[in-house]
Amino acid sequence: MLTKESAHARAKLAATASKAARNPNDAETARAVDEARRNYRFVAAADYIEATVSAAPPLTADQRDRLAALLRGGSDAV
Repeated sequence: MLTKESAHARAKLAATASKAARNPNDAETARAVDEARRNYRFVAAADYIEATVSAAPPLTADQRDRLAALLRGGSDAV
């Protein structure tokens, strides 16, 4: 399901990418597209995690710690 926040992030990415297509040599616009893409992916991941966690039974402290380590990028958490 597309939340209001993810719809907004997706629309901003589309608008920014469209502007970049019209100005392919503009470095500032290219950076804006990268930032919009990063933000959209973050919002999509956050929505997915929230939906998954809310549908699951409560996690143990160890399970929460392991997931937090994964999100921090710790390779030893797996």
